[in-house]
Amino acid sequence: MKHLIFIVIAIFCLAGCYTMQGFEKVRYKAHSTNDASCTIKVSTPIRVTMKIPDNYTFKGLASNNTFEKQFWYRDGSVIYITDEPHSNITYEFIETTGKSSERFFLRDTMTLSGKDKNGRYWKDIKICQFCVGYSNVTADKREMFDQALKSITVNKKSGLQQHIPH
Repeated sequence: MKHLIFIVIAIFCLAGCYTMQGFEKVRYKAHSTNDASCTIKVSTPIRVTMKIPDNYTFKGLASNNTFEKQFWYRDGSVIYITDEPHSNITYEFIETTGKSSERFFLRDTMTLSGKDKNGRYWKDIKICQFCVGYSNVTADKREMFDQALKSITVNKKSGLQQHIPH
């Protein structure tokens, strides 16, 4: 019986490693802890972990009390995480949805997505005090980038884990 349990656990571990092969874990700490538009009050800084496709070029942007991490790929696609209300990468796309005011002021968690004028995909997820998303993604890589966004975890003390869309 012990051997059977060990085999089952080993299979799950190997399956987990296989599904995230070619991904790298990145970490992010949101600098602002409370957003006036967020109904969830956070008592500790938000620490976010995400598994993203590897072979990227990192770019960090800082302004005032905010910070954005961008991970650029050779084909021009990018995945980002920021504690700004939006990323400049997807701001223009968010505006075209007609839901920017609702997203910025009325919702704790909101996902917007679509295609740009070149037929490439973008997605932006607002989770209270931070946003994560991607842009300029081709159809054949969309699932891989969606998988990265679904891998998001936050520290338990933040109280946001139940608000992470999966």
